[in-house]
This record gives sequence, C-alpha cells and structure tokens, in this order.
Amino acid sequence: MADAPKSPSTDSRRDKAWSKAREALERGREGLLKVSRVGKIKFNTARMQRDRVTLYRTLGEETYRLCKSGRLVSPEIDGLIHEIDRLSERIDAQKIEMQEKARQSR
Repeated sequence: MADAPKSPSTDSRRDKAWSKAREALERGREGLLKVSRVGKIKFNTARMQRDRVTLYRTLGEETYRLCKSGRLVSPEIDGLIHEIDRLSERIDAQKIEMQEKARQSR
C-alpha cells in the first residue's frame, strides 16, 4: 500500500520541529560544555590548593628543623616553635597514657 501524499505544510511543520529540536540540542550541548569547563577549572583549582598546602607544610617542617638546629634564628618564629614543642610533649604524654590504659585493661 502506498503512503498518502504529504502536503507542503506537513513537510514545513516537520522541518520546523526538527530545526527546533536541533537548536535545543545545540543549546544543551553548549550548556554541558560550559559546565564541563567550569568543573575542570574547579578541579584544577582544588588540586593546586592541596599542592600549596603540602608545600606550606613542607616549608614549615623545614623551618622548624632549621630553627631547632640553630641554623635559622628568628624571634618571630620562636614562639611558634615553643608551641609546637609543647603540643608534641602533650601528644607524647597522651600516647603513653593510652598505652598504660590499654595494658591495665588486659
């Protein structure tokens, strides 16, 4: 059985519908690309921030070692060195206390 002939207005409506669908898909694609680019920038920024924190930690540890060895003298840093030492002593005391409590509970 043969298909019914199509009127020009049916073809025109179908073409308009396809055109609108393609435009909508293109807008969606552009939006997705934009979100993807922003996501990549956020990811890279977060990675760089983690790298910077790691470098600060490394710098701090090296500064601490230099100050403790006397190769770096800085009155501005001495207070921080004292605080680090004080906290380290407290941590060590807490670890000893935990070990003693663990032995007592056996």
